[in-house]
Amino acid sequence: MGDLFTARVGANVVNDDKLGSLEIAVESGAKVIVVLGHSDCGGIKGACTGLELGHMTQLLERVKPAIQTTNARLDNDPILSNAVGERMVGNRRYIAEISHDNAEQSADQLLSRSSILRRKVQSGEILLVPAVFNVDTGRVTFNKPK
Repeated sequence: MGDLFTARVGANVVNDDKLGSLEIAVESGAKVIVVLGHSDCGGIKGACTGLELGHMTQLLERVKPAIQTTNARLDNDPILSNAVGERMVGNRRYIAEISHDNAEQSADQLLSRSSILRRKVQSGEILLVPAVFNVDTGRVTFNKPK
Protein backbone atom coordinates (compact mmCIF):
# COMPACT_ATOMS: atom_id res chain seq x y z
CA MET A 1 0.00 0.00 0.00
CA GLY A 2 1.32 3.40 -0.90
CA ASP A 3 0.17 6.63 -2.39
CA LEU A 4 -1.54 5.09 -5.41
CA PHE A 5 -3.75 2.05 -5.84
CA THR A 6 -4.30 1.15 -9.49
CA ALA A 7 -6.80 -1.16 -11.14
CA ARG A 8 -6.26 -1.39 -14.87
CA VAL A 9 -8.13 -3.11 -17.65
CA GLY A 10 -8.09 -2.54 -21.37
CA ALA A 11 -10.37 0.24 -22.65
CA ASN A 12 -11.46 1.10 -19.08
CA VAL A 13 -14.32 -1.35 -19.12
CA VAL A 14 -15.88 -2.34 -15.83
CA ASN A 15 -15.78 -5.96 -14.72
CA ASP A 16 -16.25 -7.73 -11.40
CA ASP A 17 -12.52 -7.97 -10.71
CA LYS A 18 -12.06 -4.24 -11.20
CA LEU A 19 -15.09 -3.47 -9.03
CA GLY A 20 -13.78 -5.69 -6.25
CA SER A 21 -10.35 -4.10 -6.44
CA LEU A 22 -11.82 -0.60 -6.19
CA GLU A 23 -14.02 -1.62 -3.27
CA ILE A 24 -10.92 -2.93 -1.48
CA ALA A 25 -9.13 0.34 -2.25
CA VAL A 26 -11.83 2.58 -0.78
CA GLU A 27 -12.31 0.32 2.24
CA SER A 28 -8.54 0.60 2.77
CA GLY A 29 -8.68 4.40 2.77
CA ALA A 30 -8.49 5.58 -0.86
CA LYS A 31 -10.26 8.91 -1.22
CA VAL A 32 -10.31 9.46 -4.99
CA ILE A 33 -11.06 7.16 -7.90
CA VAL A 34 -9.99 8.47 -11.28
CA VAL A 35 -11.33 6.62 -14.30
CA LEU A 36 -8.53 7.57 -16.66
CA GLY A 37 -8.97 6.97 -20.36
CA HIS A 38 -6.38 8.10 -22.88
CA SER A 39 -6.24 9.49 -26.36
CA ASP A 40 -5.14 7.17 -29.16
CA CYS A 41 -6.40 4.16 -27.16
CA GLY A 42 -5.88 0.83 -28.93
CA GLY A 43 -8.91 -0.67 -27.18
CA ILE A 44 -11.15 2.13 -28.40
CA LYS A 45 -9.73 1.74 -31.91
CA GLY A 46 -10.32 -2.00 -31.79
CA ALA A 47 -13.94 -1.49 -30.74
CA CYS A 48 -14.43 1.02 -33.57
CA THR A 49 -13.18 -1.45 -36.15
CA GLY A 50 -15.10 -4.40 -34.70
CA LEU A 51 -11.92 -6.28 -33.81
CA GLU A 52 -12.56 -9.89 -32.85
CA LEU A 53 -9.60 -11.50 -31.14
CA GLY A 54 -9.87 -14.02 -28.33
CA HIS A 55 -11.06 -12.59 -25.01
CA MET A 56 -10.63 -9.05 -26.30
CA THR A 57 -13.78 -9.48 -28.36
CA GLN A 58 -16.12 -9.44 -25.35
CA LEU A 59 -14.10 -6.69 -23.68
CA LEU A 60 -14.34 -4.40 -26.72
CA GLU A 61 -18.08 -5.02 -27.03
CA ARG A 62 -18.45 -3.03 -23.80
CA VAL A 63 -16.96 0.05 -25.51
CA LYS A 64 -19.65 0.17 -28.20
CA PRO A 65 -22.14 2.19 -26.09
CA ALA A 66 -19.50 4.94 -25.80
CA ILE A 67 -19.05 4.92 -29.58
CA GLN A 68 -22.82 5.31 -29.99
CA THR A 69 -22.92 8.12 -27.42
CA THR A 70 -20.08 9.96 -29.12
CA ASN A 71 -21.67 9.64 -32.54
CA ALA A 72 -25.03 10.87 -31.21
CA ARG A 73 -23.32 13.81 -29.47
CA LEU A 74 -21.53 14.72 -32.69
CA ASP A 75 -24.75 14.34 -34.70
CA ASN A 76 -26.45 16.83 -32.37
CA ASP A 77 -23.60 19.36 -32.40
CA PRO A 78 -22.46 20.25 -35.93
CA ILE A 79 -19.84 22.70 -34.65
CA LEU A 80 -18.21 20.04 -32.46
CA SER A 81 -18.59 17.47 -35.22
CA ASN A 82 -16.77 19.77 -37.64
CA ALA A 83 -14.02 20.38 -35.06
CA VAL A 84 -13.61 16.65 -34.42
CA GLY A 85 -13.51 15.80 -38.11
CA GLU A 86 -13.88 12.42 -39.76
CA ARG A 87 -15.27 9.60 -37.67
CA MET A 88 -12.54 7.12 -38.39
CA VAL A 89 -9.96 5.20 -36.41
CA GLY A 90 -7.09 7.23 -37.85
CA ASN A 91 -8.57 10.47 -36.46
CA ARG A 92 -6.99 10.87 -33.02
CA ARG A 93 -9.46 13.58 -32.00
CA TYR A 94 -12.39 11.27 -32.72
CA ILE A 95 -10.80 8.45 -30.71
CA ALA A 96 -10.18 10.89 -27.84
CA GLU A 97 -13.86 11.91 -27.87
CA ILE A 98 -14.88 8.26 -27.58
CA SER A 99 -12.35 7.79 -24.77
CA HIS A 100 -13.99 10.73 -22.98
CA ASP A 101 -17.45 9.20 -23.25
CA ASN A 102 -16.14 5.77 -22.33
CA ALA A 103 -14.54 7.14 -19.13
CA GLU A 104 -17.83 8.84 -18.24
CA GLN A 105 -19.83 5.66 -18.85
CA SER A 106 -17.35 3.52 -16.91
CA ALA A 107 -17.59 5.88 -13.93
CA ASP A 108 -21.39 5.66 -14.11
CA GLN A 109 -21.15 1.87 -14.20
CA LEU A 110 -18.98 1.85 -11.08
CA LEU A 111 -21.73 3.71 -9.26
CA SER A 112 -24.58 1.63 -10.62
CA ARG A 113 -22.91 -1.73 -10.04
CA SER A 114 -21.30 -1.17 -6.63
CA SER A 115 -23.39 -0.18 -3.63
CA ILE A 116 -20.14 0.35 -1.67
CA LEU A 117 -18.76 2.90 -4.15
CA ARG A 118 -22.16 4.53 -4.63
CA ARG A 119 -22.66 4.97 -0.87
CA LYS A 120 -19.19 6.43 -0.39
CA VAL A 121 -19.60 8.88 -3.28
CA GLN A 122 -23.05 9.94 -2.08
CA SER A 123 -21.77 10.50 1.47
CA GLY A 124 -18.77 12.49 0.23
CA GLU A 125 -16.26 9.98 1.62
CA ILE A 126 -14.71 9.50 -1.83
CA LEU A 127 -14.56 11.38 -5.09
CA LEU A 128 -15.12 9.65 -8.44
CA VAL A 129 -13.76 11.57 -11.42
CA PRO A 130 -13.63 10.55 -15.08
CA ALA A 131 -10.65 11.95 -17.00
CA VAL A 132 -8.71 11.57 -20.24
CA PHE A 133 -4.94 11.62 -20.61
CA ASN A 134 -3.71 13.15 -23.86
CA VAL A 135 -0.74 11.02 -24.93
CA ASP A 136 0.53 13.79 -27.23
CA THR A 137 0.57 16.65 -24.73
CA GLY A 138 0.75 14.85 -21.38
CA ARG A 139 -2.27 16.86 -20.22
CA VAL A 140 -5.06 15.24 -18.21
CA THR A 141 -8.54 16.68 -18.68
CA PHE A 142 -10.73 16.00 -15.66
CA ASN A 143 -14.47 15.86 -16.09
CA LYS A 144 -17.03 16.87 -13.51
CA PRO A 145 -16.87 14.54 -10.48
CA LYS A 146 -19.75 12.13 -10.00
